[in-house]
Amino acid sequence: MQALGWVWSREPTVILFNNTAVAFDPAAGPDEVRRTLLTDENVEEVGIRFDCLTLPANASFRFEPSARSMVWFQVLKGDAKLKTMYADGLSDRHSVLLPPTFDATLSTERRQGFWQRLFHQKDARGVSLLRAEIPDAGRFDPGFTTKQPLFTVLDWTRELVLQCKTDERKRVPLVTAETCQTAAIRVQMVIYPPGTKSASYRHEGAESFIYLMSGRGTAGTRDQSSSVRKGDLIWFRDGEWQRLEAAADSEMRFLILCAPGVFRTAWEDPSKASAWSPTGLDINGLETARDARERIAYSRSG
Repeated sequence: MQALGWVWSREPTVILFNNTAVAFDPAAGPDEVRRTLLTDENVEEVGIRFDCLTLPANASFRFEPSARSMVWFQVLKGDAKLKTMYADGLSDRHSVLLPPTFDATLSTERRQGFWQRLFHQKDARGVSLLRAEIPDAGRFDPGFTTKQPLFTVLDWTRELVLQCKTDERKRVPLVTAETCQTAAIRVQMVIYPPGTKSASYRHEGAESFIYLMSGRGTAGTRDQSSSVRKGDLIWFRDGEWQRLEAAADSEMRFLILCAPGVFRTAWEDPSKASAWSPTGLDINGLETARDARERIAYSRSG
């Protein structure tokens, strides 16, 4: 697989991958299409494996994290059911964290309606997702063996929004040490309105992986930049200076995963540092799912 972007020998590296430019994985099963984006085989010692997995209608895929690993995924397109002790309906709003030894089955099987059965119509709907596997979570989280991460299913549109204090950029935390009981990774959904950008910054103590969900813009380091678009996976090494900017005519929405999830952010110009404030609301301006649960529990207890 060929990287799209630039590589500097013996220096911090930015590498771009695009899921439409990567060959199918021949090791995938007959009911799945897998595009492997990032592994230890193509990028040395990265510590996280990324791939895009697509299931057709009426198919299933079993997740089986080992005792040392964790799996996180975001649905990109379509819908499915995640079967554990119970079943969760998933759409492109949902992300999932699977802790060690927590087996789960993703299924696109559906009951056919009367008219589908009558006319022998097949349901063509399937599901596509971005999957990140951390084979050795203890590498990023010293407390991993003593504190079990939580199985988590989140609808990002119902979670708390953090608003940038200087422009209209927004962040939605999905995986944090507080909510999921793991310091191995931190995941956020981030929205850059057209023309907005970050000042140059770096994460000290963590590598960053950015996956563009929609839109286009530019990503770069202090001296280099490249155009990015939907489907790109961008990797910044620990300590790499990084900049992101949405195109003037395109909102850019992306996921950012940092490993480990606890680190320090340094700004090249501290006067331009981004500061974020909780809005108390979700992305639609409504109460969050957590606030709704607490309100209902309080009303019942009263």
